[in-house]
Amino acid sequence: MIDKQIFAALEITDSEVRLIVGEFFNTRFNIIKVERVACTGLASGKITDARNIQQAVAKAAANASKLIGASVQKVILAIPSFNMKRYSMKVTVPVEGIDQTVTVNDIRSAIKKAQSVNIPDEYALIQTVCVKYTVNGITSRRIPLNERCSELTVDIDLICADRDLSFGLVSCVEQAGLQVMDIFMDVYAVAKEAALFEQAVDRRIIILKIERDTTTLGLLNKGRLTTCFV
Repeated sequence: MIDKQIFAALEITDSEVRLIVGEFFNTRFNIIKVERVACTGLASGKITDARNIQQAVAKAAANASKLIGASVQKVILAIPSFNMKRYSMKVTVPVEGIDQTVTVNDIRSAIKKAQSVNIPDEYALIQTVCVKYTVNGITSRRIPLNERCSELTVDIDLICADRDLSFGLVSCVEQAGLQVMDIFMDVYAVAKEAALFEQAVDRRIIILKIERDTTTLGLLNKGRLTTCFV
């Protein structure tokens, strides 16, 4: 399964659980199976019935496993953008390589420095997004690997979610027998999938996500997720 690069993505909404299984082939993601199971355990950004969510997740995984002929063990989890917060910062770190060229370790140092910021207890850090990089006074969205300079500046967004909601949903997925590989806010995932961040570099874009009981509006500006309201 690893050689075939098969991945599963799970989304939990206020009315259903959605599971998508797909395979990467020639840089394209081909959908193999889509499962949708009714779920009433989430309402107004709060978990009202954890057992109901667990059962829906387990059923979706079991149904998908029957078709693909292998068990679904790990998922990428998309959670509602309820109470989402973004913390933006500009981080500068010295380039520590012997030949003073930017390496992955320098970018990791910038990310680690950004993640050291204090976040309110009611939020959990979900994603650390490197928006753009500056070396020798030149700014680019491209990762400047092997560029020669003495220091690297990175504009970084810390995407944070409601702690109780995010931890609760992860717990439900794990109780259903699945491992969570990564977590994304649903609006961020939509923007990434539709390549909207690139389009938002020189314009403002509003994402409209309509579910049965909630409507979510997300604002993209200058290539980043600015704010979100549910």
